[in-house]
Parts: sequence; C-alpha cells; structure tokens
Amino acid sequence: MTCQKWTSQTPNSHTKLQDHPYKGLGDHNFCRNPDREDWVWCYVPDPSERYEYCDIGSAQPTCGLINHGIECFTDYLLAADYRGYVNETVNGRTCQKWTSQKPFKHKMLQNHPTKGLGDHNFCRNPDREDWAWCYTTDPSVRYEYCNIGRAQPTCG
Repeated sequence: MTCQKWTSQTPNSHTKLQDHPYKGLGDHNFCRNPDREDWVWCYVPDPSERYEYCDIGSAQPTCGLINHGIECFTDYLLAADYRGYVNETVNGRTCQKWTSQKPFKHKMLQNHPTKGLGDHNFCRNPDREDWAWCYTTDPSVRYEYCNIGRAQPTCG
C-alpha cells in the first residue's frame, strides 16, 4: 500500500495537519496515529478507500524488542511508562541527551527526577504530554514525538 502525503489534499481532503500539529505529520507519506485511532494509519491515494491501517510489526509475547526495535510499555494513552531505546523522532531527527542543554535548555531532569531521564537520548514522556517525545539536536525544532510502537497489556 502507498500512503497519500499528509500535506496533500487529493484525492482525500482532510484537516489533520491543522487539527494535530505536533503528531509527526508533514510533507511525507509515513503511517501515523495523530487522533488516537486503534492503530497507525494513513490516507490512501484511492478515492474509494479513504484510509487504511498500516502493518508496522507486531508485539512479541514478552516485554522486550518488537519489530523495528520498539519496546514494551503499557500506558496506551500517554506512553508515560516507556523506558525503551528509541532515540529518533517521527521525522527522523536525533534526540538530544536529557543531560545536555544544547541546543535546547530545559529543566526536565530537575523537574522529573524519577521519570526515566538520564545521560541518554531515548524518548520519554516525563511530563505527561500526548506521547513519548524528546528534544531534538536540530536547532530549528525544539522537540518532536517519537514512534515507539503500540502499548501492550502487560510487560514481562
């Protein structure tokens, strides 16, 4: 299946970019879940089929790596308990280390000392944003959400 670019309005027009500006949508056709559907999806370039769910891999029976190097977490609304190793944003930007103040200054370590932050650049959700995220190393983009996969009922 080929996805329609999120910036395209043909053949399927939509307002997802305006409605969900921080959900990793942009001038690409990658699968996303900006509106908390059951799974990641995309508009398809077929006017008779508005959208389709995407096949991005499936969970393993126990907590640990699943397809694409994404790991187990159970908080399906916010991913606040995610403690995996994804260190890249949905748009492919490298995450800034939580102990670093460059290029972006922040007080996350001081304000959220027990939320899985440390001397690493893995995606986390210490402040209960919409999803796991990180500061980026791109000076023009302060932070972005991360593609950490899908929550599981239990881990371990």
